[in-house]
Amino acid sequence: MSNSQDYSPTNSHTPGPAAGSPHVHTLACGCPDAQQDQTHLYAHGHLHLTSRTKAVVMPLSLALLIAGWIIYWLFPSQRFMADIYALILAALCGLPIIIGALKELAAGRAGLSLLVALAVIGAVSIGDYLEAGTVAFILQLAILVEELAERGATSAVTALARLAPPTALVRREGTEQTIPAEQLRPADRMILRPGDRIPADGQLLVGSTSIDQSMISGEALPVDRTVGDEVLAGTINLTGAVEVDVTRVGDDSALGNIIQLVRRAQTYQPEIIRLADRFFAYYTPVMVVLAVVVYWFTQDPTRTISMFLVGCACPILLSSPIAICMALFRAGQAGVLVKAGPFIEASANVRTVVFDKTGTLTTGKFHLQAVLPRPDQDQDTVLTWAASAEQRSNHPLAQTIVNEALDRQLTLTEPENFEVLEGMGVRATIDGKRVAIGSRRVLLDELHLEELPDELAEWQGLESPTESIPVFVMVDGQVLGTLLLADQIRPEASAVCAQLRAQGIRRICLLTGDRKAAVQHVAQAIGANDAQGELLPAEKVEYLRNLQQAGHTVAMLGDGINDAPSLTVADIGVAMGIHGTDVATEASDAVLLQDDLKRLPFLIALSKATHRAIVQNLLMAVLINTVAIFFAAAGYLPPWAAAIIHNLGGVLVFLNSFRLANFKWQFATRRLPAASASAPPPLPTI
Repeated sequence: MSNSQDYSPTNSHTPGPAAGSPHVHTLACGCPDAQQDQTHLYAHGHLHLTSRTKAVVMPLSLALLIAGWIIYWLFPSQRFMADIYALILAALCGLPIIIGALKELAAGRAGLSLLVALAVIGAVSIGDYLEAGTVAFILQLAILVEELAERGATSAVTALARLAPPTALVRREGTEQTIPAEQLRPADRMILRPGDRIPADGQLLVGSTSIDQSMISGEALPVDRTVGDEVLAGTINLTGAVEVDVTRVGDDSALGNIIQLVRRAQTYQPEIIRLADRFFAYYTPVMVVLAVVVYWFTQDPTRTISMFLVGCACPILLSSPIAICMALFRAGQAGVLVKAGPFIEASANVRTVVFDKTGTLTTGKFHLQAVLPRPDQDQDTVLTWAASAEQRSNHPLAQTIVNEALDRQLTLTEPENFEVLEGMGVRATIDGKRVAIGSRRVLLDELHLEELPDELAEWQGLESPTESIPVFVMVDGQVLGTLLLADQIRPEASAVCAQLRAQGIRRICLLTGDRKAAVQHVAQAIGANDAQGELLPAEKVEYLRNLQQAGHTVAMLGDGINDAPSLTVADIGVAMGIHGTDVATEASDAVLLQDDLKRLPFLIALSKATHRAIVQNLLMAVLINTVAIFFAAAGYLPPWAAAIIHNLGGVLVFLNSFRLANFKWQFATRRLPAASASAPPPLPTI
């Protein structure tokens, strides 16, 4: 990865929102108590109660609804009490609807709120108080379900902002002082100790260190930084005590630009929401005109009220939320937390799945793949020297080596004169012998050479990073052997990809900030069509945008901070929840709580089944509404019967959706042989 990375907003390749542009799952909150002015993303956006009010009103309204119907059916002599409860219910849930209808009319629009308001007012006017309250409550319930899709919008940004530490240690006027991180300015000199999270972007001035920037770039290994190299906000200083010249702070930093990417992605309006807006924009005026025409010719107000009751489209409105609720319940049973509903509707056309690599397709934990000793040495001897020297190092590769030696019950010797060779490895004295462990640079340094001689050519060949990282072991200037360390591919990864293809997924892509050679190895193992390495977060977003603009509906699976913008942009964003970052889980639609890739094909299959149920619900609701409107207009459907027919549509929608609670799925096997040579050839890179 280059040491000079441009994270400026102009290079994020993230266009502003536009009609017809690729959509994302996260909805901007349209509640009156929202922090910012945002466009309502669905037809009844003005019908909201505030979050605090809803927390009180909805439970109370449900209690009133249940009590009213129980009294109405079981205690006919006390129906006046049912009417009182119903009037309170109609006021609590109906007044916001009526106010919303007036606001829409004032703005020159006629949405669903107008139709529901007319139904509520009409039912009250003829004494059907319980029906008025029921209709208003059903609509508020549908809005509440839809709002589940909005809750993650600000949470993802908040989680990102928490990555930057609240304070920074700086040197000003020759003295060290701790200041709030927001007071950092370019040209300040930050002092970083091992384990510190970096509060701002900067350039290393003094010292050298290793930086864990996996949350920004997705690289599995820490990157080595020395004087003149760049460090990024939100990353972690692992080993050295260094001083950094601050270059970018706040929104201009790498972390700040990732936050901006997430915010921009959240402004996109889902196509399903735009379709709902257009549907109700035409449906409501048509219904009002039909009702007025019927009243004009018949002078019968009961026909008009019956038309409003059956035509207020609550079964249509509930077709999606009820099915989604059942799907959420089933997903939870299978260890998948689904946070947003509209993505289920977007899943019907998914033909492309994009994976992050580190922590998603791989475990993110390195293991000892092989010990290659010199002919006159054995594996345990080489590993013992290496682990003894690495005992005091906190580098992830060093910890892997030490843990492997302990698992093999090898006896380790405490090192003397331990020294960390920043960016290369470690050097120590053990039993009077000089031991050096590390990269090819350590090998050359110990042998006082510029290039490896011919007799060591086999060692140089191991330096080309494919699926493994070579660590050379030298004692008194002699090469004893090499340890090969690798990030392990999840055992279920290949089987999951095979099952995805069986579901009709035509393109499997791999995007990561890790090295290109390592990416190609994983892509070949799982049978991916395309693999891109060394990508910045903005470049991942651009790749997804290009896929969407080419007509692909994209599902994205990731776990890191650097994946958050991509998870937000994707039509379906799924995070690995156990080892994934808070930011990724907040930015996604769904979280695989069991940290198991096998849940992804299940989730897509469940989503498609849910989409089918939604379509079936809509067809039933529209058919029932159309027939009922005709009979109401003809005078064959009095208001009380219209109310029954109206609720009957909701019951049928519920029963059809309830089938999703028992959705059956055969999970992929835990292990599967590596992808065969007959895997689909790579598609052209977009």
